[in-house]
Amino acid sequence: MFDTPPVKLQVIEYRMVKVACPGSRRTTRAATPASLAGSCCYGPNVRAATALLACNGHMHHPRR
Repeated sequence: MFDTPPVKLQVIEYRMVKVACPGSRRTTRAATPASLAGSCCYGPNVRAATALLACNGHMHHPRR
């Protein structure tokens, strides 16, 4: 049997503030950190584990 030690996920929440100028009605939003590519991102360890399991055929859809 192959197994891995229990994993504790670390979640980091970023809140990019968006403010509107009352006079001109223009909005300004804080810059997104360069390491983020979307609204929900997975770190390199999660991506590597998923790729390893998928490429070796250990992950598949259960039969219905």
